[in-house]
Amino acid sequence: MKNIKGLFVWAGAFGLLAEKLLFRLLAFGF
Repeated sequence: MKNIKGLFVWAGAFGLLAEKLLFRLLAFGF
């Protein structure tokens, strides 16, 4: 169970990072 919880934490952190990167790309693109 602990391993799965860690995976979710990593997925959430990576999702936030990807969202910020995508937002910056869109902001600079237009």
